[in-house]
Amino acid sequence: VSPSLTKTPEGNKRILGALKKAFNNNVQVAQITGPDRIRMRVWERGVGLTLASGSSSCATAVAAARRGLTGRDVVIDLDGGQLRVEWRDDGVWMTGATMHVFSGELTQAFLDSLT
Repeated sequence: VSPSLTKTPEGNKRILGALKKAFNNNVQVAQITGPDRIRMRVWERGVGLTLASGSSSCATAVAAARRGLTGRDVVIDLDGGQLRVEWRDDGVWMTGATMHVFSGELTQAFLDSLT
């Protein structure tokens, strides 16, 4: 991944959008930025660029450690902040700040349409 990928929002949208369209799936682009640090951007199907993804962060951390690119305890820098992911003997553990980013209401018509 080019270092410029994380510095150009419009370029990011074009690259991530093209990958998403090609694979019709969620796409994560990750860059190792230090011995135990990863910069990641996430494009979620049906949503677009997102602030963070916990499951993607955990998967990226384990993949990087398995390939020998990082250790098993990493910091992942996302658009929405930082997450720490530890791949331990008893599982994969993620810690980080939380914040409220959306409120909404489901209408009865919408709920009825699901059945």
